[in-house]
Amino acid sequence: MKNGIHNLMAAAGLLGASLAAGQDARPSVSFSGYVDADFVTTFSGGGVQDPIHTTGLEIDLTTTVTFSRRLNAVIYTTMNDGIVPAQGAGKTWDDVNFDGATLNWLYNDKLTIYAGDLIYGTGYFNYYGNKRSAVVVGEHAARGAGFSYGGLTVTTGVSDLGAADSTGPLLSRTWSTFLKYDLALGASGGTLTPSFKYTAGAAGATPFVGGLSYDGKFGGLSLSTDVAVNYYSASFDPGYLALFEPSFASGSFSIAATVFYNKKGGQSGDTLLAPNNPSTTLGPDAGEGGLARGKLFDDFFVYVEPGFSLSDTYALGLPLEYHQPDLDADGEPGEGIWVVPTFYVYPGPGVQWWLWAGVVIPTASGLDPAYSAGSEIIFKF
Repeated sequence: MKNGIHNLMAAAGLLGASLAAGQDARPSVSFSGYVDADFVTTFSGGGVQDPIHTTGLEIDLTTTVTFSRRLNAVIYTTMNDGIVPAQGAGKTWDDVNFDGATLNWLYNDKLTIYAGDLIYGTGYFNYYGNKRSAVVVGEHAARGAGFSYGGLTVTTGVSDLGAADSTGPLLSRTWSTFLKYDLALGASGGTLTPSFKYTAGAAGATPFVGGLSYDGKFGGLSLSTDVAVNYYSASFDPGYLALFEPSFASGSFSIAATVFYNKKGGQSGDTLLAPNNPSTTLGPDAGEGGLARGKLFDDFFVYVEPGFSLSDTYALGLPLEYHQPDLDADGEPGEGIWVVPTFYVYPGPGVQWWLWAGVVIPTASGLDPAYSAGSEIIFKF
């Protein structure tokens, strides 16, 4: 009997130790993200006098808390000083801003469930000037829930969060639902992705954006293309756009190109544009309390960049571009031919340093060329 009691006590002790160990177990924490920081020097007077220096910064830091193989949570923080490259706000030293928290639960081998701040977008540019911006469903956040099952992703939740004016926070009245489906077209056929976002609760409007994206690779040729439409209300004509981005690489030579056409939604015969026209992900000043929305994309531009690798560390590129921000107006700022010779340095995996100089040659008569130069560092971790 005494031996039985001792055995029970030993078993209880082992169980207690096991429970204590389970209670003492701590989730693991890891960090990932990217940094993109630059400065640009612009000159006035059609030459290289009276320089003005402006900084830009985009930092995303993701903290991942892993509870088990099937469960983790992520906390997003950002720091922004305008848009990189060459569109900085000049604040230089920005605050760290909370950008959402999400719980990710791998329910089984096919189904993943999400809850929290869900951030999605489709149709992202490869073009360097609009990197991290999407044209089909512009990157958006909704606080709610969603799931992925195979190639299907669905999220729904309250949207338009974090807006403020001089009186303080603005309460949200809208609810957005996002859906995308990644359809694999075979071993070498690429991926076709239909996607859309519908927003309910906007006064007098039923905002909808959606379209198709395609990404494929055929030997040395890569192709990314998107078509999209946006509708706001009966008071505005719908907008639509097309983005075509091929690239080719062979040995030390490469060439990348972008053709973009954007018919902005708006009122016929007026300059009033629909509020849900696609725009860059970040505003001119995307820091905490920033009110400005992202910059609207150009109506039309063409970009071609031939490049040549000098080694694994160094490369040269010559971006040649034509931009027309507004097809209905002449002499818009930024309109004209851009020539931007760029020297690329790759010191190690995930690290880039770009050095560039450029000139914008206006197509409107009577305007002087605009000269600029800059430096940009990019690294991921």
